Formats: sequence, structure tokens, C-alpha cells
Amino acid sequence: MTRSRGCAFIRWWTVTFFERLQAGPGAALGLAIDEVFRAYGALFSGALGSPSAYVDAFTSGDPALMTKAFVPISETLLAATPLIFTGLAVGLGFQCGLFNIGGEGQLYVGAMFGTFAGFAFTGLPWFIHLPLAIGAGFLGGALWGFIPGLLKARTGAHEVIVTIMLNYTAYNLISWILKVPGYQREGRSDPISKVALDSSWYPPLIEGLRANWGFVLGLVAAVLVSWLRFRSP
Repeated sequence: MTRSRGCAFIRWWTVTFFERLQAGPGAALGLAIDEVFRAYGALFSGALGSPSAYVDAFTSGDPALMTKAFVPISETLLAATPLIFTGLAVGLGFQCGLFNIGGEGQLYVGAMFGTFAGFAFTGLPWFIHLPLAIGAGFLGGALWGFIPGLLKARTGAHEVIVTIMLNYTAYNLISWILKVPGYQREGRSDPISKVALDSSWYPPLIEGLRANWGFVLGLVAAVLVSWLRFRSP
């Protein structure tokens, strides 16, 4: 919320605002308010979709237009899915009095493991390959979180400092492994991995959109973690 108010403040106090202020304070104030509303309108439209696009799509009855109208909210749900799981993981640590600031690095390393399982294991049916990729992701994140836990238990190193430092280590580890032959996509010179096989992907919620059942699994996990934290002994 604080960051959002800061962005609105910056949008307000622009060079254009001061230039118009000299010509007419009232008009400059009105234009500044209009600029802020347009910026937030674009923000919500980009995240949730345009109301007019929804209306046009449903009145047309064209399935392709309907799918296209839901693309923004589909991408929002897709981006929210790993954030839900990472937030739950960090919340469990906080409940135990441990300040795990390394959730981002653990997410990166988990993604590295999960992606490897997604393209390295071939010929598997989805009901084996998908859980295998998910398990590999859990394993990678757990191993990266094990390092600060071990250091705290054995040496007393504070988890806040160690996990923050391991975030930067994870960034550089990912940058390096994405250019390692065997992990890097063939024919590419930029840091990008091979494409995981379809059998390791969550099925989409709606065909043609990228939002998938991982989001639903995240909601289920949120309910379970909430019960564990606030209702279980």
C-alpha cells in the first residue's frame, strides 16, 4: 500500500505538472488527478482485464474473443501461483520464530530442480512426470533452505543474514546453470533452459489460457496452512 501511494505521488509531481501549474493551478491539478486515475486504470486493466473487452466478448458469443478477454486475469493468476506457495513457506517459518528472508532464492533453486525434472525425464505419463517435477521443486527449495538451518543450528549464524546472502547466491547460480550445456536450450546463446515436456505441466484451468491447476492447489495449500497455524495445537 505504501509503495502504491508512492507511485501515485510520483505520477502527480511530474515536470509536466509544474509546467502547467504556472499557466493555471486549477487545470494543472485536474490534469494531475486524471493522470493518476489513468495510471491506476491501466494497472487494474492489465491485471484483471478490460470491462469493455469482457462485454464485447460475451455479446459477440465468439469463444476466441472470450478467451482473449480473460488473458490478463489468467496471467495474473499464473504469476500469483508461485508467490502463494513462497508466502506460505515463509509464513510457516515466521510462526516458528524464524525469519526466513530467503524465500525468493529457495523459489529459484526449486524452479531449477523442477525444470530439470521436466525436460530430463522422458517417456513418462503425466500422472508420474508431474508429481516428479513437483517433488523435484520441493527438494530444491528444501535443500536451499537447509543451508541456513544447518548454519544456525551448528554455528549460531543468524538466519536473516544467511538467507539474504543466499538469495544473491541463488541468482548467480541460476545465471550460471542456464548457460551450462545440457541445461541450456539448444541453438541459443542467451541464458534460457530447455522446454519442459508437456507431461510435467499442470493442466490449464481453461484451454487456451496459461492459468493452471497449480493456482487451485495453492488455494488448497493456503487453507491447510491456515488450519495448521491458527487451529491446530
